[in-house]
Amino acid sequence: MEKLISVKEIVAKWLAANGYDGLVDPDRECGCQVSDLMPCGEGNLHECEAGHKREAAPKTGYDFLIFPGKKVK
Repeated sequence: MEKLISVKEIVAKWLAANGYDGLVDPDRECGCQVSDLMPCGEGNLHECEAGHKREAAPKTGYDFLIFPGKKVK
């Protein structure tokens, strides 16, 4: 029998193949990296956008932030 692939696996593969670092929901100030994708669960996926990672300023309390779109070089 064929092994089924999850939505999480499909999204992770697409993000990596297209040069994105993770997902972001700017309205909820929520973001996750491909390596820890969807820690909030797949139910909120429809609100997320593909994004890129940036180091966060120390005052934010986060190690990184995910911003919509690809990195601008």
